[in-house]
Amino acid sequence: DETNNVSLEENRTQHTILLKRTFNDRWNGVLHSDIGHQDGTPGAVDDAEWYGITGLLFYTINDCWSAGVRW
Repeated sequence: DETNNVSLEENRTQHTILLKRTFNDRWNGVLHSDIGHQDGTPGAVDDAEWYGITGLLFYTINDCWSAGVRW
């Protein structure tokens, strides 16, 4: 993409892992993690690396509704 000075030939790799756990009939949780790497990041001296972990907790109100929080 010449407009943004980004080479389309650089390699970007990202892995995602999701773990789900049901605690009981009303509560369940999800742990979501990402890790990534990009070669030849424009404007940077080194390659780019990143990671992240997100936790989610859901409460089932009834058959149609549930509520959740993310941390």
